[in-house]
Amino acid sequence: MNRLWDSRGLNFSYASFCLSAAGLVLLSAVTNAAEAQTQETQVITTPESIQANQQNFQPSQVNNSNQLSSDSSSSGGLNFPVPDSSSGLKLQPPAQDDRQTIDRLEFRGYTSQNPELPGVPDRSEADVKASTLVLTPLQKPPTRLFNLETANLLSSGEFNTSIGAIFFLKDQIGQGTGLQVFNGSIDAGISDNLQLGIAASFFDDDLGRTINGFRYKFRYAAIAPNIKYQFFQNESLSLSAASSIEFLDFKNGPDPFYYGTQPTIDAKSIVGTIQLPLTYSTTNRELQLHLTPGIAFFPTSLSNLPFYGTIFNLGAGVSWQAMSRLSLFADVNLPVGGTNAVSSKDGSLFKKLVFSAGLRYLVNPAVGLDVYATNALGATPATRFLAFLPDGDQVAIAATLNYAFGKGSSYASSFRDGTRVQLSKRDTQLLLDGITLTTADTLPPNTFLVRAGGLKSELGFNLAYGLANDTQLEIFGERLSNIPNRSNTFRFGGAAKLRFLDQVQGDFASVSVRGAFALDTSGDRGAGGFFTIEVPATYRPTPEVALFVNPKIGFLGSATSLPILNRTIAGIGLGINYELFGGLQLIGEVTPVLTGERSLWSAGIRYFNPDLNLGADLYGSNSVGNYTARGVVSDTNGSTGIGFNLHWLFGVK
Repeated sequence: MNRLWDSRGLNFSYASFCLSAAGLVLLSAVTNAAEAQTQETQVITTPESIQANQQNFQPSQVNNSNQLSSDSSSSGGLNFPVPDSSSGLKLQPPAQDDRQTIDRLEFRGYTSQNPELPGVPDRSEADVKASTLVLTPLQKPPTRLFNLETANLLSSGEFNTSIGAIFFLKDQIGQGTGLQVFNGSIDAGISDNLQLGIAASFFDDDLGRTINGFRYKFRYAAIAPNIKYQFFQNESLSLSAASSIEFLDFKNGPDPFYYGTQPTIDAKSIVGTIQLPLTYSTTNRELQLHLTPGIAFFPTSLSNLPFYGTIFNLGAGVSWQAMSRLSLFADVNLPVGGTNAVSSKDGSLFKKLVFSAGLRYLVNPAVGLDVYATNALGATPATRFLAFLPDGDQVAIAATLNYAFGKGSSYASSFRDGTRVQLSKRDTQLLLDGITLTTADTLPPNTFLVRAGGLKSELGFNLAYGLANDTQLEIFGERLSNIPNRSNTFRFGGAAKLRFLDQVQGDFASVSVRGAFALDTSGDRGAGGFFTIEVPATYRPTPEVALFVNPKIGFLGSATSLPILNRTIAGIGLGINYELFGGLQLIGEVTPVLTGERSLWSAGIRYFNPDLNLGADLYGSNSVGNYTARGVVSDTNGSTGIGFNLHWLFGVK
């Protein structure tokens, strides 16, 4: 039988994916700026909740003409606002839409004016507008499981975006950081019965196994506009129809680096799907069962070689909202007609069950993190039907960041009770990362932080954006010169940081998780990438002292087999930031490396002016690649360099 995969790869670079992520950041910034007047209020659904908020509310002064005056010198009390018919707290009757009963509350005219209380900036009273709080799309039943459409839809005016990656291991052959499928999507509720969207997937790697004895380079891109319409819904049953038309570009075949010029295919094709999702809901809609029959239309051959053809698929899944912030999803797709997998033995086609299972955790009502296992090839409607190449028995770990926003809607900014207060000057200083360690704090919503600098002959930059409370996105780049086979190589990538505990909001310490991925863009065969996972924690025993604990692991990869370019490095960073006076800070950091490499250290001085939101560092360190490797790689010669950083913070008052 002819081999299915016989083409040289199309170079869809990772830089294109990062530019798509940058577009998502800019779109989110514009949307958030338009809705900034309604993002800082909290959901309060009962009189007891209102009373609790009044008890937690501790302003140093209240700009409200309707307030109860008390002499604090004699009573020790505070001035609390008194709601009346024109402003203050108003309970509204519950409103009913066709998907969820939502308690609503009007919250007006209250703000804290104490600049020394730590936290996220509040708006002035003049900026606070009446708003009706509603559930975000991430708090409602899911419109899609990881690889399965459901009959649920976004409501009119709601948007949901996602960006993520599916990480397969290197398996039998290959170097580098593994095999990554990058994906993204945006969906919009046009009406309560109509949803439009677009999804994309990109893959660019050597496969982890040979096919018919050949080592293959496989690269593809898929862009998929899609539509979903809901025909019917009652309290327990929903029925919808979904369809996509997708542009696929495949180039794949024996690697010319090893085998020279071989016959290849250069295949561009229009494919599509039709699906009929049916969803059954329990009484409270926390548990849903989904059945989704569908058809995917692929060509039967490409360049006279057999291809998938038409696939008749039966999908099923379950979704369970276990807690207000945690949901569990699982789904399967079974080809009952046609084939969806490729054999490593001879390139022939066969049937394979495609599955996924995992969880969604809401960092705040508008931001959710999906973590799951899957063997699917992609994340568009058609590529979700296909098993990863070859054999379909490789299991990946996937992570996807979801962000929901809505025109004319007001979402609660967090799950915390009470009012968030302004950042102190010291809080603002600690929004900045250390020299080689990451701060656990995240930027407030709609703020930017620009960092640029260098160490020895390496120069880099980092652009960070506060997407929402406890959520930060980053884009970074660096010219490398002190890593073997990386001379004059530019590394470019992106990162996301999610905060789970916040000391300034009353938690014992601040704790976050940060994931980053970068690729070298030099075009050198030895070029590779770097993937890091960190769990930064910050504890402040006094306002002047901040202590850092930063467990981290880095995966360094290359297309070559050089051991120094293919290794895993793990360490635990320890650090201190001490403010001497007026924004002048001393920084000391050390990272003992647990995997045998040389430990890292850095020490320096920082000045940051919170009135101007400008700062600068001068430091010494034995690390390299500080903007991309995040303090896990030391100089191969153990030498110390002198470096500098410049910081510019936008949007924090």
